[in-house]
Amino acid sequence: NQIASVIHLAAYYDFAGEPSPLYEELTVKGTERLIKSLDELGFNYDQFIFSSTHLVAKSVEKGQLITEDCELKADWDYPESKIKAENVIKKYCKNSKAVVLRISGVYDEQGHSPPICQQISRILEGQIESRLYPGDPEKGQPFVHRLDVVTCIEKCIQKRDQLQNHEVFFVAEDELLSFGELQSRIGQILYGSTKKTFPIPKIVAKTGAKAKNIINSGTDFIKPWMIDLTEAHYPVSNERAKAKLNWRPKYRLYQCLEVMLENLKSNPEKFYKENDLGEAPVFHQGIFKNAKPGCRENNTSELIVPALGYNPSAWSQRVPICVIAFIGFLISSYLTLFQWGITDNVWDPVFGNQSEAVIGSEVSHWMYSLIGIPDAALGAFAYLGDAVFGIAGSTQRWRNRPWLVIIFGLDVIPLGIVSIILVLIQGFYLNSWCFLCLMTAVVSMILIPMAYDEVWASIKYLIYVRKNKPKYFWKVLWGQRLPQKDEQAYFNKLQVQEA
Repeated sequence: NQIASVIHLAAYYDFAGEPSPLYEELTVKGTERLIKSLDELGFNYDQFIFSSTHLVAKSVEKGQLITEDCELKADWDYPESKIKAENVIKKYCKNSKAVVLRISGVYDEQGHSPPICQQISRILEGQIESRLYPGDPEKGQPFVHRLDVVTCIEKCIQKRDQLQNHEVFFVAEDELLSFGELQSRIGQILYGSTKKTFPIPKIVAKTGAKAKNIINSGTDFIKPWMIDLTEAHYPVSNERAKAKLNWRPKYRLYQCLEVMLENLKSNPEKFYKENDLGEAPVFHQGIFKNAKPGCRENNTSELIVPALGYNPSAWSQRVPICVIAFIGFLISSYLTLFQWGITDNVWDPVFGNQSEAVIGSEVSHWMYSLIGIPDAALGAFAYLGDAVFGIAGSTQRWRNRPWLVIIFGLDVIPLGIVSIILVLIQGFYLNSWCFLCLMTAVVSMILIPMAYDEVWASIKYLIYVRKNKPKYFWKVLWGQRLPQKDEQAYFNKLQVQEA
């Protein structure tokens, strides 16, 4: 019944950010039950080691340093449960020495760190979230290698007789990589160039995160509650651990990222599976572009559809669509204000008062009686839908999210055609023209051919699945990937057809 050290690592953690009774039941009361059970069963243990987190500390501003004596402040349930568990140890751990290790984000060469691996996958897959950041990119979170944590625990055990009855140590690397530095480092290793991020208002980021989680049934890693934490900064000091434990971190995340990303490139399926990232991007020979020296052959997220010669879901294809659609939304919203009686006139530099006659015509009133809202408002909703559905999804969505592309196509193409027809009917039937209405028709005429190629690629892919792998059809439609060999066969077929 003599134990040198009890090492308590178990706790509840959930990135969903939702309140859970397991924080209290497992992390807090579980720690209390463990200590009481050890005492009741008559175990004599010299030391009790508890794994806490750096997140129990209060975030600080740039230029400040967090030490073990700094103020504690939990911003969400996980660190709050750790603070409570630390207090449980102070209260009940009376028969042995206690060591609280406030461990930073743990990683190793295979990843095994959700924040790091999610950031890698966003950059690798070309997701728009990889280029936008609502916080200060010069702030960041500390990390520590898994083996350095093991070494620190070993040091605690070896020096247990020299430690005080209650010790607290931060376990972190000497160097803190900010979000921006981590972003640049990943981009440099993957593509040979840094990936610049652009600021975005928090309200926009939260709205986008909420929308994506609704579209993807809550499976997106980024949750709205995480947006507020982008301003958090945790430059923790490991000097006490160095002084009292003679512990030095051997690894550096900056260097280990090279090995981590080489492991990703050499076996993406294994990396994605081990890190719960979903389906790995498929690296098909001959369908990638912009391969960088030192990367796996043709390794990039820009999948080319051979029949098109480019990737229809690339941001270079979709961002212009979203910008043009948003212009259509603004014009239609302006016209809606007149139809609702909020404004008294409509600006028209070409046809003058004809615009008001068109917008207030019997055709418009008939549309209102039919759909219950002004026809301009319908156009505004349609253009807004074009922008929202255009921005959602990764650069592989034409095959990873066919349903999303089809909804996008239905919003752009049929509704765009209806918009053009209505404008023409009003002009020829009423013998009056509306300059801004014609501009919305021009917007629709531009959007339809711009959106067609991506919709065509998705439909053609679904037709192939329906014909050759019918049992996967509905699964593929709703976002499940084909087995890799079947995906490879599809791309091989397209290349043969193109040749």
